[in-house]
Amino acid sequence: MKRVKSLFFLLAFIPFVLQAQEITYSKPKNEENRDMSFEILGKIGGNYVVYKNIRWKHVLTFYDKDMQVVKDHRIDFVPDRTFNMDIVLNPENFMLVYQYQKNSVVYCRAVMLDSLGEKIGEPVTIDTTRLSILSDNKIYNMVASQDKQHVLVYKMYKNRGKLNVVTKTFDHSFSMTDSSRDLFEYNERRDVYSDVVLANDGKTFYTRGVKRGNRENIADLTIIARTPGEQSIQVPVNLQDRYLINISGKYDNINNQFLINSLYSDESSYRTQGLFSAVISGTDPQKLRTAFNIFPDNLRSRISGTGQLRFAFDDLEIQESIIKRDGGFVLVAEDQTTQTREGNPYYRYYSPYSPYNDYYLYNPGYYRYYSPYGYGRYPYYNQQTSIRFYYDDILIVSVDQDLKLQWSSIIPKQQSDDDTNNFLSFGVMNTGGEIHFIYTEKDNNREVLSNDGLFPNGEVKRYPTLKSRQKGYDFMPKFAKQVGYNVLIVPCMYRGRIAFAKVVF
Repeated sequence: MKRVKSLFFLLAFIPFVLQAQEITYSKPKNEENRDMSFEILGKIGGNYVVYKNIRWKHVLTFYDKDMQVVKDHRIDFVPDRTFNMDIVLNPENFMLVYQYQKNSVVYCRAVMLDSLGEKIGEPVTIDTTRLSILSDNKIYNMVASQDKQHVLVYKMYKNRGKLNVVTKTFDHSFSMTDSSRDLFEYNERRDVYSDVVLANDGKTFYTRGVKRGNRENIADLTIIARTPGEQSIQVPVNLQDRYLINISGKYDNINNQFLINSLYSDESSYRTQGLFSAVISGTDPQKLRTAFNIFPDNLRSRISGTGQLRFAFDDLEIQESIIKRDGGFVLVAEDQTTQTREGNPYYRYYSPYSPYNDYYLYNPGYYRYYSPYGYGRYPYYNQQTSIRFYYDDILIVSVDQDLKLQWSSIIPKQQSDDDTNNFLSFGVMNTGGEIHFIYTEKDNNREVLSNDGLFPNGEVKRYPTLKSRQKGYDFMPKFAKQVGYNVLIVPCMYRGRIAFAKVVF
């Protein structure tokens, strides 16, 4: 699940002053510590719902408007070996897809739950896969369409130099409406596949990138597009001897088009030069428009904190694309680096989201907190390796419907932490007339939530910080979720236990 699944940047400004009115905390429980995984699902029936994975238990917790627990509903029908669960929250029910392994077979099953978390019918098996001894069992991914009327379950499975891409699409009652299978030659050192994107009408899109060397950026790009009931179409993209660094895809249901963004470098340098964008029509995949927008020097000087202008954009990571109604978009990127020390004074610097990794075959769900997989407060305790995370400036650029750069803005910030990035980065809140960026800062050794608003013309306004009356809470804004027009649920840590704060603006 991606971080912000559906944000629409409205060009008409609606006058509205955002002021923090209150912060209400849930009561932390002893068993809900940093080893718990969770995901904020949203609001149903007047209650806020959070999915929690506590050791082997899978729980839906319902909170009322005062963040008091209405009930903890355990999902007890799933096998003990269930290792991944995806949930889509609708206004009246839940769609749940879970995976578990029995012997050498991975099962992917689905079930509907009512507004109270009770089963509607029995779970059905969507797909099964037999694994070899050394295979990774996390092979299924789920994505919902923006209107939540369709759900796509897909797998990208490597086997003997081939990549099998299998997709199955279901409607809101989990009746299968479409399926497909594509087979590609696969070189794990050079081929990079993106996540599959699902449109409201059931179309699917994803990309295949190819590197020309083991440690180079993407030199060749192909878009794989498919309409339900038809064969997949492969559309090559001319990169004009430039190299893509980190591909981000999103479907624009308003304008019926698939959007691709990536930072890029030129042939003579590995330094980031600007933004590559491509738009492919949802009705005719052969209609492709591309553009390379080089970042101007004045933008380099604004974002470079070290004075080394040529390195100014090298640590940027694309976080999201916010769709505009006229066919343009606003792209948000963040400066992210890490510093590693391995038992000696030697430090090496690298980006935590290297384009050379192999994460593209499994979407770990950016919206979800995964403590068991190394994202806990002290995952490197008693080890010789120490990592320091740096999350700094936020770069925001606006691109019009012709893929031309309109304006750029920067939200300056400096964040760092040791051995975890859970408390860094930012959350986003859309109030229609402006987009609000929420992130943590230190104020006299006290943590506060900063709030910067972005207006349609690129102006950034800094609002008063959100200060809690209660001390000891460490916020995790990047896992926050907007659950109302002016309501944000922000997870936080209190004395080693996880709680949830409702922030009303």
